[in-house]
Amino acid sequence: MLLRLAILGWTMALFFTLGLATGQAGSTSTFTTISVGGDQFYNWDNLSTSCACSNNVDWPVTVIFRQNASVNSAKSAVGLSLVGSSMYHRGNDGAGWFWDSDSGLKAQFDGASQPERWDYHHMRFYAPPATDYSYNTSWGRYVLATAHIDVDEGWPSAQFGWSETAEEWFAARLRNRGYSVSEDAYWIANNDSWPSGRWASNHYYLNNGYATFVSIP
Repeated sequence: MLLRLAILGWTMALFFTLGLATGQAGSTSTFTTISVGGDQFYNWDNLSTSCACSNNVDWPVTVIFRQNASVNSAKSAVGLSLVGSSMYHRGNDGAGWFWDSDSGLKAQFDGASQPERWDYHHMRFYAPPATDYSYNTSWGRYVLATAHIDVDEGWPSAQFGWSETAEEWFAARLRNRGYSVSEDAYWIANNDSWPSGRWASNHYYLNNGYATFVSIP
């Protein structure tokens, strides 16, 4: 029995590694910088810090926590405990360009028929590591976030994407938890294949280019 469990654990670890490896090839034509209140940031996150470039992207920024946000308070607002793999984001809060890394928080699909298949909603949160938040006079203290869905994560059938759908799910969750949410409130110019969507390997890109505001009191 122990041997069978060990083999199963090794197999799942292998599938998880394969899922990550096959899920890390992203490019888009809408990768650009956004300028707000003297700050600049890219409208997608990246797979690594090797370059902030359009052929090294993971997912579009789709949620902006603002008013009195920090990475910790934004994560507390979302209220999840599972974590994922890390990605990277490039920004400039007025004091020079920085990279931030975050593994984010995940929620398994409600009522998943195959819980062992590890279907998740996943959000990552980005801000200058030194302060845990960005600041400008337009948004106050703010944190940028990406959202996507992981399907069959860790299996050879793994698929990733549906950013717009994930954004809507997180918006509904935050609203139900008592936060002020304004969906599709800010044009962030990272629309990709809206509204039809597109497949690239096991990535499904679908985003309308508008970010959702979430106010953190």
